[in-house]
Amino acid sequence: RARKMPNYDAACFHAQQCVEKLLKSIMIHEKLVPPKSHDLSYLLSLTLPQRPMWEVFRKDFQLLSAYAVEYRYRVNRQQKRWRARPYGVVANSVNNLIVKLGDLN
Repeated sequence: RARKMPNYDAACFHAQQCVEKLLKSIMIHEKLVPPKSHDLSYLLSLTLPQRPMWEVFRKDFQLLSAYAVEYRYRVNRQQKRWRARPYGVVANSVNNLIVKLGDLN
């Protein structure tokens, strides 16, 4: 069933959740208390003093933030594959950057 009717909204939601959890884990690592916010741009702003090179993700994070709650409460869930794919790429890029830099060691 998933192959016939893929849920790209869910993919966008999970990409947003991945980035949100990664940013909050960085804050915890830095002994900061993460706020109760799903706004990735805001969370990014809180991590920039320690990681200024992450500014390159701001535009992507702003777009991805829409999926924090929109997906869960929207009635008409019909995200298209071509629009969903870049968000997974963003989440994967952030994860790879964290691993490469050893930010959580």
